[in-house]
Amino acid sequence: MLILLFVLTKYINLFYVFLLWGLAVIINNIFSFLFYRKHLIKFNFNQIKTKIINNGLKFSLPLIMFMIGSWIIVSVERYILNYFLGIEKVAIYSLTYSLLSAILTMGGLISGVFQPYIAEEWNKNKHNILINLSIKYTLLLIIPSIVGFYCMKESIIVLISGTRYLESATIVWGLILYPLLAALTVIIYQVLLLRERTKLVGYIHLIGAFLNIILNFLLIPIYGLIGAGIATTISYGSILFGGWIFIRKDFILKLKFIKPFKIIFASLIMGVFVSFRIILNEIIVIIMGIVIYLGLIYLFRVFDANEKSIMKKVIKL
Repeated sequence: MLILLFVLTKYINLFYVFLLWGLAVIINNIFSFLFYRKHLIKFNFNQIKTKIINNGLKFSLPLIMFMIGSWIIVSVERYILNYFLGIEKVAIYSLTYSLLSAILTMGGLISGVFQPYIAEEWNKNKHNILINLSIKYTLLLIIPSIVGFYCMKESIIVLISGTRYLESATIVWGLILYPLLAALTVIIYQVLLLRERTKLVGYIHLIGAFLNIILNFLLIPIYGLIGAGIATTISYGSILFGGWIFIRKDFILKLKFIKPFKIIFASLIMGVFVSFRIILNEIIVIIMGIVIYLGLIYLFRVFDANEKSIMKKVIKL
């Protein structure tokens, strides 16, 4: 909605952001109520069992640590930046972080789609292929996105925020791996939840948050905004590594199926194209980049026969 408003009016401010956010929340709640209204009407509070509540609390309460750790990683660096560099630098940093977070959100949608199917097949020991699929399609979306964003960072920042925030482009390389690491962390987090290791999820994120605070205090005075980006990237990398240690025996990572190197190679070729644009409009370049990338991953046989068959059925629909 925000993007549509900007395209139509070429203007946006904080009031419109909060207004559209509020409308989205209201609309989402209305549709949720309409969808679940029959279940809500039929719900009988006498059916609630104490044992189920206790198990639910035992499972979910440790996730408070996860929420606190995630909030610290996302927010605390802003306060440290403000302390050392001032509020203007916080705004510059926040722009880059927000743009890369949009890429993370898209990747999170992929893993979110696979999550219920992985959960369904977990007890049948048929989850391995689904986890690999979740990783593969997350990489297929995020890697070309971060390559394209890096190659067009100045144009994208000027298009969205104007030349005033062009300094944001100079710190992109410090944060560029953050969406990839965070997206893979989400997949690991889902596996740990299926193992009912919620305490472990909480501890890992608290350790990552503590590391983030230390790194920000060490790196920001020396490297400025780039130091904050590096601190965030390392923090998510530590969380990913910590989670991987505990789930590596739960499924077999099939690199021959995921084909990460082909995905990276196709993304880099696409990046070369968008880097050498001359007079083309940014939107046209992005569309052409997407077309080139899709063509390359098809030529590189990133998809196997079963995946191609599914795609053909979807296209026919």
